[in-house]
Amino acid sequence: MHKGVLIGLLRNMYNLYVRLNPKVKAEDREANYFPVFDTKKTPLHTPLEPPVFEVKSMGHGLLELSFGYNMTEGGKLSHSLPKGADGIAIHYSIGDDAPAVQDKMLLWNVETRSPIKMIFGAENEGKKVWITVRYFNVKGENSLWSDIKSLVIN
Repeated sequence: MHKGVLIGLLRNMYNLYVRLNPKVKAEDREANYFPVFDTKKTPLHTPLEPPVFEVKSMGHGLLELSFGYNMTEGGKLSHSLPKGADGIAIHYSIGDDAPAVQDKMLLWNVETRSPIKMIFGAENEGKKVWITVRYFNVKGENSLWSDIKSLVIN
């Protein structure tokens, strides 16, 4: 029998009778020289602190949003995600008054890198945009909301 075919048969037998069989315990695997894998999932950290962000107008309906989780010594944003965060969700609202509830604001996008360009059409020129952000992880857990910041689109 060809070596590759024999290895394939042994691998299939292992998968069917050992790895996928709930009756086979870790002690049985060790006794028969099979590998024992860690069955506990690694816990994920939930991002707790709200993001720090800056937004500035670049003209012609273009806004640039920079985010981070701490300020560096020079007073600049770190431009990195904190432990446990996989990205940042950007929410916005257009209008004269600040939104009462951040959850009701529209989702602009989810991003992983800073800075982010936000483009608004000419119909929004001169209007006030309200922006807030928060971190999320792969389990769908969110950090606290950041402060709401506003800027006039020009």
